[in-house]
Amino acid sequence: MTKWKILPHLVVYPSDLAGNVEYQVYRLIDPHKEDCHGNREYDGGLIANKAEAQERADELNAKEEGVYDYGK
Repeated sequence: MTKWKILPHLVVYPSDLAGNVEYQVYRLIDPHKEDCHGNREYDGGLIANKAEAQERADELNAKEEGVYDYGK
């Protein structure tokens, strides 16, 4: 699997036709295959703030590398 990263989604609600960008944390299951929905593992749902989504991806990557700070 690859490192965790963020994916932007344009979310459009009927009351706000301009839409909003929200983010999802994901990684590829098989790095040798195409980046498509069937080759992604997601961590939770959509996150409205890009910085928060990136922070979550960084936490997951650090945890897998064994350098996660549990006191944070």
